[in-house]
Parts: sequence; structure tokens; C-alpha cells
Amino acid sequence: MLGQPNPDIDEANQGQPQPGSHTMFFPVGLALTPTGGLLVTDAGNHRVLLFDSVPTTTGASAVEVLGQPGFETAGRSLSRSGLNQPSGVAVRDGRMVVADPLAHRVLVYDRIPGPGAEMPEPVAVIGQPGFESGDPACTRAGLAFPSSVFITRTGQLIVADAWNHRVLVWDAVPATQEAVGPPTQVVGQRLLNSCIRNDDDESGQEDFDPRTGLSVASARTLRFPSGVWSDGIRLVVADTANHRVLV
Repeated sequence: MLGQPNPDIDEANQGQPQPGSHTMFFPVGLALTPTGGLLVTDAGNHRVLLFDSVPTTTGASAVEVLGQPGFETAGRSLSRSGLNQPSGVAVRDGRMVVADPLAHRVLVYDRIPGPGAEMPEPVAVIGQPGFESGDPACTRAGLAFPSSVFITRTGQLIVADAWNHRVLVWDAVPATQEAVGPPTQVVGQRLLNSCIRNDDDESGQEDFDPRTGLSVASARTLRFPSGVWSDGIRLVVADTANHRVLV
């Protein structure tokens, strides 16, 4: 068990006013590195923790931290090196992407963190015009609370764009800021500037059951998707507010 010294404690940062290398505050996402390390998005502390291996003992400490200058700080930051409630992380082929929801962006790194190595800075940002901005947008280039990321074995990047009620797919992870372009596919919406939840008839308004007044989903709509996975052929989406998983 990580983040707590025993199963009977459930306080953020073990009840301490500051985090440490062995504490957590709302951990969300996980990924294994090619060298056997474990990455954990520690959302409430606005950081990503690196463990040099999958721990086998309770209360193990992280060896590196991304998004903070040290283990004892937890400030959110709209900057190249900062994070804002990171929730998803994915690695493949020497690249790493991090979903940074409260900054409405996805950060792209050309290196995967490793023990004893200098922590990487992102080489590209998706969803924002630069590293210092963090506004939500329903556009071809914008994002609104992206909550999950995945890189397929063929190199496609998939992002669950939760507040825009859509899943976006890029053919490749951009290697530079200049290479960032609009997604090539969208799921849950017909157009890249449409972001209405459960709008199957494409009226620009959410569909409701007139008898119950409840939102009505369809096979092609989404409502706050929060998780994505793919084997390169099939796509699986956690359609959170519709209380279902779509395949």
C-alpha cells in the first residue's frame, strides 16, 4: 500500500499540513515505465510521483517528483514545469503524456522520468496556445478538463475530453509544439466545435426524456467521459455520467 502507513488511515497526506515523498492526496492515474518504475498522478498535490519499482512494502517513498520543486510543496501552477490536478498519465516508446485537467491541457514529454535523472519538461502542450494559459475551450484546438490519456501500440494519442463530452484521437503524439495539430477523429460529437452532452439529434441541446426529465444517452453520445483504453483496434471509453462503459 502506498500513501498511507496502514489500512486504517485515510487522511490526505496522512493528516500532515505538507506532503512528503511517502504521502498522497487524491491519487488518480497510474503507468508503468519501461524500466519497471511506477508513475502515480497525485492530483491533490499537483504532481506526478515516480517510484523506482512497483513497491512490495507498505509506505514506500517516491524517488522523484514532477510538477513540484520538491516533495514538500503542493502548489498548482500554470507554467511549463507546473501541474494542475494531473489525472492521467501514459508512456510508450520513450514518450510520456500527462492529462492536466484544471489547466485544460495535455502535456507531452520526450523523456520518461527515471531515478536520479533530471525531471523532464514538456516539449509540447495540447489544448492551449502556450504553457502559460489554461482556459477551457470547445474548439478544434481546445480542451476542457481532459481527464485521461492513452497511447496505442501504433502511436495514436487518445484523450478523454471530459467537459466537452468527447474523446479525441491524434494519429501520433506530437514531438514538438509546431507539430501540434487538431485531432483526426472525434467520438461523442459530430464536429470538433460541438460539445453538447447526449445530443444525439444534433440540435445543439442535450436530449431529455419528456416523461422523466432525465438526460437520454444514445450509442453515439457521451457525458463526461473519464477513461480511455485501446488495443489499436478497439476503443473502450468510461462514459462516467451515463453510468456505462462503451466498447
